[in-house]
Amino acid sequence: MNVGTHRTPDGHLIPRRLATGVAASALLLAPVACGGSDGGAGGTTSITVAIPPAVSGIDVYAAQAQGYFTRHHLKVKIKTVNGGSAIVPALASGAVQIGESNVLSVIQGASRGVKEPCIAGANTDPPSGHYLSLLAGPRSGVRGPADLSGKTVAVNATSGVNELLTDAYLAAHGVNPASVHFIGLQFPDMPAALKAGRVAAAMTTEPFTTIAMGQGGTVLTGTPLASVPGTPTYSCWNASRSWVSSHQTVAADFVAAMRQTDTYISTHPDEFRSIVGEHLKVSPQARSAMTLPLFTDKLTADDVTAWENAARRYGLLESVPASDEVLMEAGT
Repeated sequence: MNVGTHRTPDGHLIPRRLATGVAASALLLAPVACGGSDGGAGGTTSITVAIPPAVSGIDVYAAQAQGYFTRHHLKVKIKTVNGGSAIVPALASGAVQIGESNVLSVIQGASRGVKEPCIAGANTDPPSGHYLSLLAGPRSGVRGPADLSGKTVAVNATSGVNELLTDAYLAAHGVNPASVHFIGLQFPDMPAALKAGRVAAAMTTEPFTTIAMGQGGTVLTGTPLASVPGTPTYSCWNASRSWVSSHQTVAADFVAAMRQTDTYISTHPDEFRSIVGEHLKVSPQARSAMTLPLFTDKLTADDVTAWENAARRYGLLESVPASDEVLMEAGT
């Protein structure tokens, strides 16, 4: 992973709304456990990894099934949590050692003093298909971006990355993002909310995009990341700075195992879809139709800068943290 420290200066834009997330003061006071336990035989280290309840987190199960963790002397326990805002306190408390977070959540946390940097890229939105998608519900009457003005849109966490993606899409089509009301809703609950008309639209991810489409949802955009200049990498593997500092070899082994997994998924997509079916409630038809994310360990300072610029433009970031608070090399 390239963790260069060059930062492009961004503008001084007045925030429309500031990210809320978890209470920063509580996180700063929370004890950070070292985490991970060394196993006696063979030097195996046990760690807990947090993932979201979506296809993007199933790569950890693929790594486990292919034996990549074992090859790198790791015993991994997997815990499902609802997005980056939930991973932050889990890392701070030591309940988990590594988590999959969107890059913007890491930036927002770092701006409040939360020291949980990215150690490698995890996945991003592919250039085509409908992995991350803004969907309109069948009862909404929404046929295009202009119809969203005055409507309610569901995102997995308010003031987060998927709200930013919706803002960027609306702005790119001449719609004032401030005219839209956002509510927080977990990804698995979005298809039912769209079908029932409880929300007009939702920023979904797979397999819930495909499930919602099968229930009458209409894709407004299947590539919302394209509305963010630079199309930066969407998510990363992150950990507390103190844990990485004292477990550099373990962190590097995890990144190496996931890099192998990225290659495996890209060359065996059908096998990966089968693994998805073992861990998420999704029909065989939806598994075949869903768009997979692009799994990648690539994450650069330019990606971070692109997110910071976009977040400041849409009022989701008040101050820019130091580069080394967002990116940290995993390894000796």
